[in-house]
Amino acid sequence: MALAGQCRPDEMTMLRARTRLSTAAKYLGDTVIPFVLPGVPDQDSAGCGYASHPWVISLYRAAWQWDEMTRWRHEITGLLLGYSPGAIARHRELDAGEPPCPGPDAAEVERQEPAADTPPGRDPTSTTSASTERAAQWDHDRRAPVSASRIGFTRDRRA
Repeated sequence: MALAGQCRPDEMTMLRARTRLSTAAKYLGDTVIPFVLPGVPDQDSAGCGYASHPWVISLYRAAWQWDEMTRWRHEITGLLLGYSPGAIARHRELDAGEPPCPGPDAAEVERQEPAADTPPGRDPTSTTSASTERAAQWDHDRRAPVSASRIGFTRDRRA
């Protein structure tokens, strides 16, 4: 999901916003769904943006319009925007001054069995995922200097 902004919740303004979002969506690809939701995030505005699936729009709407979701609306929005659970918890704790979200206690986490599909040579109790390790390796490889001879030139032109 990507939020593009907010507009007034009157019919004409929402129609203009929807038209502009739809026009831009043609250049963003087939999987982009533009939306304008009146009453999101408050009754005096309409939230505008793009989503990849219809259920994302429904969940975003529910998070801001259902009273039962009041406690979790910022967390749900953060997840839909692509933030990690750890980043959302830090935001709650540091920026918003709220306590971290309740979660399993340490004893419950220790009782959990390691995944059966742990790759050989990898610590099954490690909290770092394989994808995180691959991303770190890619970032390291990307920063490594590339000599001209490695890419087909006869001499290194870097100073």
